[in-house]
Amino acid sequence: MSPGQAAIVLAAAPLCWAVTSLVATRFAAARKFLVARLGLTALTTAVLAIELAVGGSFAVALVAWASGGIGVGLAYPGLYLRATTAGTSGFTAAELATAVITAECLGQLWGRAIGGTLSSSAGTGGLFTSYVLFAVALLASACAAARSGVVPGSCGGRVARPPQEKGLS
Repeated sequence: MSPGQAAIVLAAAPLCWAVTSLVATRFAAARKFLVARLGLTALTTAVLAIELAVGGSFAVALVAWASGGIGVGLAYPGLYLRATTAGTSGFTAAELATAVITAECLGQLWGRAIGGTLSSSAGTGGLFTSYVLFAVALLASACAAARSGVVPGSCGGRVARPPQEKGLS
């Protein structure tokens, strides 16, 4: 892949994320699709790991990066609103927003430290491992979202519906 093609591939995710985030605000309250949105991002990260292992093509990498950006763009606005909306927890919106920002910063720190350490190991084995680890982390977050009551019945276990959705099928 040429440097120009790599630049196009790397630009696809943030562009798709930004455009999708603008559209996602119209249906951010549709919580039942949250696991699917996070799952899309996990799947595209796994596809990128496989492409890395087999020496993938420009087209596959472009579609995977763009799909990953779409998945994040669909998931992030709804997750952020859910995490920062004051409810019966006793926390104010400002306290919740501070917690979200702190969690994001710590996640970025650990992701860069672990991913950078793995990726800088010899050969492509470390980079492949970091992509696989990230895909597993995304899948785990989709399961955590399901277990928190966002989507009933996903990822095993019994999940309660949020109060505003009780009695709805």
